[in-house]
Amino acid sequence: MIDSVVQAALDAVMKEILERMFFLDAENLTEPVSLVMGSVIEAEVAFAGQRPGSLRIRIAEPAARSLAADFLGLDSSELSNEQIGEVICELANMFCGSLLSRLESTVNFNLSSPKLVDEPVHREEPGCIIHSVQTPNGEITAIFNSENSLCPIHGKFGY
Repeated sequence: MIDSVVQAALDAVMKEILERMFFLDAENLTEPVSLVMGSVIEAEVAFAGQRPGSLRIRIAEPAARSLAADFLGLDSSELSNEQIGEVICELANMFCGSLLSRLESTVNFNLSSPKLVDEPVHREEPGCIIHSVQTPNGEITAIFNSENSLCPIHGKFGY
């Protein structure tokens, strides 16, 4: 049951942030493509507190380039790999902070600086909660892992 609560919160967070910050509509995917094939960019934010863990996002490289170009207001041919990485790291940070505040509004977490993952792993550890959405720019997958189960608090929280 807790997995379904985290899954629903992750879905809401991803869609809201993509819509509000990137002006993108997103639809759920049942079979994430980037987990099993293709060139991807991956960023991770680790968090510490009562319930430590991490949130990673994985985006197909062409989608990451398009997303960064839209966010920065630049043509995709003008972007450096560093700029793309910075936008993807910021997206991971937004997803993680918003998700944790939805699930545990009364608990303090320390978030690490988001970082790019040099060699994305195309398989996941048991217990990870994976959610993928399709945007007009391509697929975005989030992988949430917490060492202890989170106790969801229902309600509306800002980010």
